This record gives sequence, C-alpha cells and structure tokens, in this order.
Amino acid sequence: MKLILITYKLFKFLIIFLILDICIFLLIPDNLKTSLYNKRSHKLQSYYYHHDQRANATYYDHWGKNKPLIFTNKYGFKESKIGDVTFSKKNILFIGDSLAEGVGLKYEETWVGHIAEQLKKNKITVLNAGLQTYASSIYLAKTYDLIERKKIPITEVFVMISVNDIYDDYYRYKEVDKNFRVRHDDENNIVFIKLINFIKGNTIIYQIIAELSPPLAFIQKIKASFNTIKQSFAKKNENYLRQENNMREIQSIQSILAVSNRNDYKMMYDEKIFAEIGAKSINKSIAYLERLGEFLEKKNIKLNIILPRESIFIIKDPIDKNYQYLLNKLSSLKQKNINFIYLNDYYKNYKDRFDAYRNLFFTNDVHWNKEGNKKIAEELIQKVFKDNY
Repeated sequence: MKLILITYKLFKFLIIFLILDICIFLLIPDNLKTSLYNKRSHKLQSYYYHHDQRANATYYDHWGKNKPLIFTNKYGFKESKIGDVTFSKKNILFIGDSLAEGVGLKYEETWVGHIAEQLKKNKITVLNAGLQTYASSIYLAKTYDLIERKKIPITEVFVMISVNDIYDDYYRYKEVDKNFRVRHDDENNIVFIKLINFIKGNTIIYQIIAELSPPLAFIQKIKASFNTIKQSFAKKNENYLRQENNMREIQSIQSILAVSNRNDYKMMYDEKIFAEIGAKSINKSIAYLERLGEFLEKKNIKLNIILPRESIFIIKDPIDKNYQYLLNKLSSLKQKNINFIYLNDYYKNYKDRFDAYRNLFFTNDVHWNKEGNKKIAEELIQKVFKDNY
C-alpha cells in the first residue's frame, strides 16, 4: 500500500512538473526557442515510416563546423522558409536519405534547393522529403503516405538511393506491410508517439536531456567550446590562423582512406560479405522500389531513381562485379517503366580522386559540401531537367 502511495505521489509530481515546463516553454520568445532547441527535438517518431521531421520548425543544425539555420514547411520538408506550400500543375517530390536532405547546409545550398531555383521559372514546385537514415522501405511507405493520406498533388517522384540504404533495409528495418507501413523493432502505438513528439518539441527538460546525452556527445560539445575560445584568441595572430586554415583544408590520403572503412559499404569491398548478404540485400531494396513504381504507375506518376557515385567509391574503387550487380539491377527497373539516372560525372574534372574528395565533401565525411551539392545539381539539370522541363 505504501509503495502504491509513493508511486502515485511521484506520478502526480511528474505530471505537475511537465505541465509547468510546457507553460514556461510556451512563454519563451520564438527567436530564443530557435537557439534553445536541440535538433533532435524535431526528429520525430512516425507511426507509418519510422521517423520524420517536425512541420513548421526553425532550428540550428550542427554538422561538423557548420551551423546552418534550418526551416521546415507545413509537411516537415526542409525549405527556405516555414509555412504553407504553393502547388503548381507540376509538383516534383525528391526523397532520399541524408544525401537528399543536404545535411550541414541551408536549403538554398543543397542540390535540391539549386534544382528548385532552376525550375521556379517554369512554375514547378519542388518538395524535399529526404531525411537522415531513410532507406528504400521508407521511400515506399512515406511516398504512399504523402499521396494517399496527406493528399499532396505530386506529379513526379525522384528517389536518390545510396548503398547504405541497402544496408539499412536489410538490418535496420523490417518489412513494409500491406498497409504501406514500415515494421521495425521500436514500435509504439500512435497515441504514445504523438505524446512523445509533443514533449520533445514543447519542453525545456527535453532540450537539456538531449544536450547532455549521449555522454560522449556532451564531452565533444565541451571540447568544441574550448576550441572556439582558443580560436577567438588566435584571431589576433593572422599567420597562425592562415596556417590553421591551410591545415584544415589539406587532408592526408590516410585520413581520407579511413572514411571508406564503414560497415555499411563493406559488401562492395568484400567477396565473402557480398556472397552472404550483398545480393539478397540489393534484391530486397529493389523489390521496394518496384513496389513503389507499381503504386505510382496506378496514380499516373512517373518514378525516377537516382544513384550517385558516392564518396566512398570515389576514394576507393569497389569490386567491379559487386557494384555492377547493383547497377544492373537498377538499370533493369526500366522494364517496369522506372527511369534510372546514374550520377558519375560531377567529380571527373579533378585529375586526382583525393582532390575530388577534398573539394566536394565535408572533411572526413561522406556528405557533399556546398560545392559538391552544386555539382550534383548541375549534373542532374544537364541529364534530366535541361530540355524536358
């Protein structure tokens, strides 16, 4: 009986504390909230496709040394501003993982943002539904949700896939059921998901917890703060700063090669791993894309699949047979009326592959920097949008 009473009092205290927290957070000015928000506040659970991004949000992203101000529209898509979306006769949806989202950059600096600017003169609306750790299973489930449940008048879809999508489809996510819902291990009911998402975006306590966890991230934040203080003193010495900037830009071949040692790409470099899971995982992802194509064809919506030559494979060539298996499977989608676009020209102006990496990708990262996004947009415009739109 005593334990029940203690539990009741604790629960009552937590409810009162939570209500007070929400009320205080509500009174904080929006510009202060933008600085206060941890970006994980806007990474939401989704009942239908694992995770999503908060609609009408403004927050600072943290990606390496970059801290861009991010906006999302009414659908939670990365945009140049918050708010409503004006649709046109042609409304193109781009979806993919972090490569499509354009992490570490403002919307205008991403390849989707460049294409949106290019197509604006033709009165074409561009939507970017890409988000980190998405995969083909989520492209299927989310696109279905946007068209069937949210009734967005999409007229064409471009899916950018990557090899780590295939890894995630095989290891992270389960199947997409007959209701176009991604099954996964950490499932919750829809009411609980909405409650958690609300708390994440409307309480001070969550922002504090998110900043302090995980412990390693907190330690890295402290180190970054000390580095910032150190750099502010260093500004007095122009020679020191010039040397520091030069060193930052010159990455050794060894440090660049280390980027290619990721587990989610090993199937392309290891015959044994490819024999065990490579072909099976590729076939699983291709099946999701075929299913997406079948759904969109019924809606009279064209589907395009984009595969870029990723940083990993610019740095170090994969086993040709393994990578060719993927290319052949994607090319075969043309038999299902699905267009396939391979982006492998954007880095070829560089004579040295390591110079290409240094110029087009964030330091020690697999994501395109500002210049890389610009080059991807240019190749896509040349191959797809130059004459047909």
